[in-house]
Amino acid sequence: MFFEALGVDYIDESEVLTPADEEFHLNKKNEYTVPFVCGCRDLGEATRRIAEGASMLRTKGEPGTGNIVEAVRHMRKVNAQIRKVSAMSEDELMTEAKNLGAPYELLLQIKKETASCQL
Repeated sequence: MFFEALGVDYIDESEVLTPADEEFHLNKKNEYTVPFVCGCRDLGEATRRIAEGASMLRTKGEPGTGNIVEAVRHMRKVNAQIRKVSAMSEDELMTEAKNLGAPYELLLQIKKETASCQL
């Protein structure tokens, strides 16, 4: 609630920073009105962060290096996985959800929302 009182635009949840609480993650869904941005390296991580309450996603680079190659690599991977999911049957999605550790419902939503998109 401290950040909300300061009037921040969003909170970047980063594993590079020292955790505020080593035992529990922040409840991003119900306790905050400020949106959270979280990092991801693939579609599995992205969907898990969304399920936890993230409003925005960013890809991860190598912390402290200024080198964005890893962030670009991760973005290409996420995009490729979205294209793959959009072409799958609903039966295949269940297996892919298990393989990615992703919520099935979110993969299904991605499939439906990308059906009319050119990726």
